[in-house]
Amino acid sequence: SLNNTEDNDIKHWIPAFAGITKLFFGSDELTNKHLPKLLIAEDEADINKMLKNYFTRRNYSVAQATDGHTAYNELKNDSYDVCILDLAMPFKSGVEILQALYKEKEITTGIVVFTGKNDLSTIIKVMRLGAHNYIPKPYNIEELVMAVESAVGHRIMKKENNRYKYHLEQEVEKKTAEIKKNYLDIVDAFASSIEMRDPYTWGHSSLVSKIAILIGEEIKLDKNQLEELRIGGLLHDIGKIGISDKVLNKPGKLTKEEFKEIKKHPVIGYNIIKKISSLKKIIPHVLYHQERYDGKGYPKGLKGKEIPVEGRILTIADTFAAMICNRPYRKALSVNKAYNVIIDNSGKQFDPDIVEVFIKLWENDKIKKSYKENII
Repeated sequence: SLNNTEDNDIKHWIPAFAGITKLFFGSDELTNKHLPKLLIAEDEADINKMLKNYFTRRNYSVAQATDGHTAYNELKNDSYDVCILDLAMPFKSGVEILQALYKEKEITTGIVVFTGKNDLSTIIKVMRLGAHNYIPKPYNIEELVMAVESAVGHRIMKKENNRYKYHLEQEVEKKTAEIKKNYLDIVDAFASSIEMRDPYTWGHSSLVSKIAILIGEEIKLDKNQLEELRIGGLLHDIGKIGISDKVLNKPGKLTKEEFKEIKKHPVIGYNIIKKISSLKKIIPHVLYHQERYDGKGYPKGLKGKEIPVEGRILTIADTFAAMICNRPYRKALSVNKAYNVIIDNSGKQFDPDIVEVFIKLWENDKIKKSYKENII
């Protein structure tokens, strides 16, 4: 054992090390307020008692376990800075404890293996299972002290790394949210700039987006699909950028040639967004929102379930929103008349399954809450 002078030197050294640790890591792990916690997992009573007395004198808060079950139950809560672990424990061996702890990803306790099994295969096995160090019996107390102190320092660094990682993840989350908000603001501004060309459709894309999301939620689309539906609803008419104002704002009925030009807007929209990597997932929303369930839509004349679900959702949301808005060639329909048009065209223009969802949302007043009623 060490003499009193050595004892006093160590007692002075521990707080000094704690001060340095706090300076560099911002941690109170080794201050007198928070003594390093040591678990001695050893079934031999004499060794257990001697180690407890020894490390208590060196400002460690010491707990003891004399069997494997007790040791594991103490360690799994990750409340100890370091553990001296004997491999030959009753009920649950040290190796079994390490194997169980290895599955616990958040365990940071430094494990110093302490055993009479001094063979290479055992050393390799326990180190692979996460042990910090390996001290064979009969042991040298100075080597054991150094191993324990090293394990405490390793635990502090590990915890600080975890804290840093957590704060970094929080910062990344915050920045990601800011980027996403900026992106959505740009999408909203882009949608508004499209609608500015046609004052009769102001707010149309926003309403389409809201109704589409309601339908998407009802049919259990996942979070990403709903976000794509929101953006797809806002930008479904982006292709109208390529349509002349004369055609868009014509007060009377369109000629065949003019209607032929209008029918180009889904493909024009597709050609715009396919070049923007962040918008490629809304290609189905833009390209297929004018398809009909009976195959008489455009641009491809797809029929039934050939039409992607995004297109089948948006064609209902788009048609309903368009009917309740004033247009150059007609006044808005009342919401009740627009609703009846949707019902009447189930299985023709619209997917009957999506129509059933629309009816449910209507009866629950969710559709009505998404717009301001316009009565002719």
